[in-house]
Amino acid sequence: MRSPSSDQPNGAHAPDAVQRPRLELHTISLDGQAVVAIAGEVDPSTTEQFASGIEAAFSQAPRVVLDLRDVTFMDSTGLRVLIQAQQHHDHGREALVLRSPGAFLHRLLTITGVDQLFTIEADPIQADSATE
Repeated sequence: MRSPSSDQPNGAHAPDAVQRPRLELHTISLDGQAVVAIAGEVDPSTTEQFASGIEAAFSQAPRVVLDLRDVTFMDSTGLRVLIQAQQHHDHGREALVLRSPGAFLHRLLTITGVDQLFTIEADPIQADSATE
């Protein structure tokens, strides 16, 4: 039986795969609003981080835009966090805006009717290039 290191020249070990966090949130303030870029999976193991990120963004600005283009998965626990955040910061549909959900997420929002609770906007850069 060969050891895993014997497949590498000079017996070197293969580099370990870099483990990316399952969910990443990055917030910037822009034009009086907080924009939160979200990447990864929103599920029961990451909903606390997701909810905390949204709350932190509301502490920076009264309007929060969630950029969802890099969300690879969301289940009902993520939808619950969105709905609760919208209800908690009840400043109308413009308080919490969903930007650029991917096809699967847009379908999830539509099938569940959650799309009716939020303003959903396209990526402003893509929208600008489409009009040129």
